[in-house]
Amino acid sequence: MATESLPETNRALVLKSRDQPLVVENRPLPQLTSGSAIVRNLNVKLVSYCREVWSGKRPYPFPTPMVPGGNCVARVAAVGPDATTLKRGQLVFVHNFIAGRDNPDELCLFGFTSGFSPGSNSMFENEWRDSTLAEYSRVPLENCILLDEPRLLGSPQQGGLSYTTDDLGYLQIPLVAYGGLIDIDLKPGETIVITPATGQFGGAAVQVALAMGAGTIIAMGRNEEALKRVESLEPTRIKTLKMTGNWETELEALKAFGPIDAFFDISPPMAKDSSHYKSCISSLRRNGRASLMGGLGDLTIPAWAMVFGSLQLKAKWMYNRTDIVGFMRLVHGGLLKLGPIGGNEITVLGIIGFFRPTISPRRTLKRTNDVVSRQCKVFLEATMGSEIHKPGTDDGWHGVIAQGGQFEPEKDRYHLYIGLFCPFAHRANLVRHLKGLQSVIPISIVKPYPRGGDQKFPSWIFPSPDSEYPGATPDHLFGSRYLSEIYFKADPAYKGRYSVPMLWDKKQDTIVNNESAELLRWLPTAFDGTDLPSPPAASPPLNLYPSDLNSIINTISPWVQADLNTGVYKAGFAADQAKYDENVIHVFGALNRLEDFVHANGGPFIFGSRLTELDIRV
Repeated sequence: MATESLPETNRALVLKSRDQPLVVENRPLPQLTSGSAIVRNLNVKLVSYCREVWSGKRPYPFPTPMVPGGNCVARVAAVGPDATTLKRGQLVFVHNFIAGRDNPDELCLFGFTSGFSPGSNSMFENEWRDSTLAEYSRVPLENCILLDEPRLLGSPQQGGLSYTTDDLGYLQIPLVAYGGLIDIDLKPGETIVITPATGQFGGAAVQVALAMGAGTIIAMGRNEEALKRVESLEPTRIKTLKMTGNWETELEALKAFGPIDAFFDISPPMAKDSSHYKSCISSLRRNGRASLMGGLGDLTIPAWAMVFGSLQLKAKWMYNRTDIVGFMRLVHGGLLKLGPIGGNEITVLGIIGFFRPTISPRRTLKRTNDVVSRQCKVFLEATMGSEIHKPGTDDGWHGVIAQGGQFEPEKDRYHLYIGLFCPFAHRANLVRHLKGLQSVIPISIVKPYPRGGDQKFPSWIFPSPDSEYPGATPDHLFGSRYLSEIYFKADPAYKGRYSVPMLWDKKQDTIVNNESAELLRWLPTAFDGTDLPSPPAASPPLNLYPSDLNSIINTISPWVQADLNTGVYKAGFAADQAKYDENVIHVFGALNRLEDFVHANGGPFIFGSRLTELDIRV
């Protein structure tokens, strides 16, 4: 094997738990094995939502501790004995989409998620747990994409494209878009609709479609100013259309562009009910094609348009290895523009002094949304302690009670607000009782109805002498009439909903956390190691998220949340019988799946005798 002079240790950012910031550790250098390479990381590209993933807000499965990360540009430092092409010192792009060698259907994202099957979970946990937020990383040989350094970094006089290694760190974003566009065989001269064209990946899809030779690109989005910037990239080929929320209006506007060959969408989960799916699919010519790449969950599509139009609908997660070959031809050929010449404004943030952890952290592009991507801020929050709340927005509060942190575990410091009608609020109160914290964290309980107040959203109300309600209590802390009054004490310009549960810190006079899933995750152990009340001595310590069950809990939680926790509301508040019939089947489907788990594990809980946060959720 070929190696350079390597140190015995290297520094890495380690995620020890989802409820704690990353920490810098000095670790032994990763051990080289067959099928792998050791690379020296030059920069690492982080997606804008990495904080949400690593903090557990997005329930992606992965084990802890781990070294998180993403795609990177790196130098090869050593290669295993079976390497045939890679050599020490070469410049490579390391992508983080790993496929099982004996079964390519087993997939995980290096440094991000262990995937959604037992095989991918095992591959991630046992072999590829530690990723690229380190000085050196061990990576799969097949994930190292050799870069033509003279062509990409050389001067125009030398036949080069004058990129920097930081420009190259952006490659992952358009590579994902290419995976979907090549999947529907986008051809030169064709007309394609791209949504949302003002997003990070949608904006990259516009770039890639240009590079692939699309004749007309209809860029759709809601931000008109951002759409103008998209159009300015190449006005003769890029046309824009604002989403209106009315599919028929959108369809008529799309028809004005003439026959449309293809539709590409990479919307986030919150857009699953958007009107544009129906309008865009319905606009396709006969034998047209559509590619869906967003994280959408269940989606309603116009089946009649697909059947009578003989349309092809494809869905794809990321890309495959043959896609990378075609994509790199666009890059090396100069057809896909990177860096400032491609409209990408690159900002590099150096953290802890040994490598550059973010590439294009504000990919403002002269043509897209100014907040398309904020990796700099995200990375700072992830590593240096996350921002608890963004004042003046609808952002929630994400604090954690922990020794040595902003919110220390202390008696009579915290106050919990709940509603007995709310299953999400019950999560925090159940933990409070299971852990014996009733005397440590007192509570106030709002009424279930009516709601009122003159603010943007109706607020839960506390009972008064002339409007009592069984089980509800006055606000024992402030004597407030509305829960919204307490939210405005923490942030007078708050624009979100006034939800329960909500945990208040009396010492700092602010909200600690109002996210039930986060409270459920860290509250059971927040007061461990203190002399504060705990369950009776005969009871075992309360660990609702044991390390050996992390992956399976993270796999089950999303469908429990979607089909059961949220599903009961969709069915219970259905406006008509048809909507009820549509949603109630998901509720009982989730209950049946959970019953199978209980039966298989012998009960009484989902995992047999072990009580976990899943039981509390259910």
